[in-house]
Amino acid sequence: SRGAFPAQVLRHASSLLDCELAHSGDVNYYAFRGTLPQNASAFRAQIALAARDAGRGATALLNFAGLWQTAYGDVAAYADAVQDLLGDAKRQFAKVWLVDTTAVFPHHLLGRAACDRKASLLDDVSTSVARKKAAMTEARVEALNAAARGVATKLGVRVVDVWSPTALSPDDALVPMDMRHHGPATTTAVAATLL
Repeated sequence: SRGAFPAQVLRHASSLLDCELAHSGDVNYYAFRGTLPQNASAFRAQIALAARDAGRGATALLNFAGLWQTAYGDVAAYADAVQDLLGDAKRQFAKVWLVDTTAVFPHHLLGRAACDRKASLLDDVSTSVARKKAAMTEARVEALNAAARGVATKLGVRVVDVWSPTALSPDDALVPMDMRHHGPATTTAVAATLL
């Protein structure tokens, strides 16, 4: 069946899925960017576009820009917006799955600086960069995932756990010091989970 994959960090996984399905062209990727509920109308438009492109019988796997939410969003407002958007998606797709937000590893960016700036091995990380990433913690990822899962359960939407394969791979950063983008081994594990 045709599928649409609105997500941000799952772009590489969706490419691998299309490969796994012998370049079927049935996997489409649409990026959600920004936080909910501020960008809810843009997210809604992306869902409608994905439904139109995918056609009848399509499956949507939705990850509502979880890493943006982790950095800048509000958990309660996020849960309310996810409820509205999942309900909207259920009216347009044959099947809807919620995809968890992937794990983050702030220590990749800060090294030991989180505990003792003088002992940091990564003193080239500027204070402004560190401040921008201050809210992007694993505790916030887990809070957002729990809120979204609660909404999904209430609506009868199943959840794909891509948090676990990413949480179990702390040594597979895409590039050194990258705290949120995962390398090829983890991406392959996420794609396998989605399949």
